[in-house]
Amino acid sequence: MSDTEIEEVRLGAVLHDIGKVAIPENILNKSGPLNPEEWETMKSHVQFGAKILDPLTPLARVREMVLHHHEFFDGSGYPNALLGENIPLGARIIAVADAYDTITSDRTYKKARLAAEALAELERCANAQFDGSIVKVFVRTMRKLPNPIIEVAASPKA
Repeated sequence: MSDTEIEEVRLGAVLHDIGKVAIPENILNKSGPLNPEEWETMKSHVQFGAKILDPLTPLARVREMVLHHHEFFDGSGYPNALLGENIPLGARIIAVADAYDTITSDRTYKKARLAAEALAELERCANAQFDGSIVKVFVRTMRKLPNPIIEVAASPKA
């Protein structure tokens, strides 16, 4: 990837959930599972995020990452059920990093899990939810890090 492409993915990762500003707090902060109607509202954050970025034409590729970061490699994701490499590369990268962060972070509805568990979950979902080639690179890179760094990243936040 070029330096420009890397910077676009970095910016897409920072902005990927910007559309959640349009989601009601009672849904965002719900401690239990979302009902079907709440889930549909939550899923709309990708369209809201893309709409926020729409006027910023130099960020067109970043906008596509924000819009498609919940597409699944097997075509079962949203909002457009894109399949495989039809999903923008940046969105596929962000999906893996976002899932790792979600698994290793405390949330209102779940406790953080260890890095090793998160990596195993990513591998389990490779080629279905995630692009298997990106999972392979991500897992290999994370496993090269010194264990204290990985476990600090996975420990509950103070």
